[in-house]
Amino acid sequence: MRSQVKPNASARWVVARPQVAIWPGPTSAPGAGVPLAALAALAGVPDASTVLVESVQPEGTFRTAVLARNQIHDGRSLLALRVNGADLSVDHGFPARTIVPAAPGVHNTKWVGGLTFRT
Repeated sequence: MRSQVKPNASARWVVARPQVAIWPGPTSAPGAGVPLAALAALAGVPDASTVLVESVQPEGTFRTAVLARNQIHDGRSLLALRVNGADLSVDHGFPARTIVPAAPGVHNTKWVGGLTFRT
């Protein structure tokens, strides 16, 4: 099974925020986002085994990342939308970036343009 969650034309996410999570931002201040497991459930793939995270950057070695089941379902893994009480800046990944505990920094994809969940 395959399902996608994509942003609309204004680069704001179509999916409503089902809950808010706190993550330590670049300056250890709180930010808000949507847990990846919640997005998988909203996409109709609650038991997702992988998610392909795609950046809107046109090229580059790390413009995509594949996250595993344990990373998706870790309650701390999320699609971050805000940090320090404000929308992400372009430098920090606006409109959204992934935050995955214990993942190499290059797998915390910035400028997320799409998520493809698979079972």
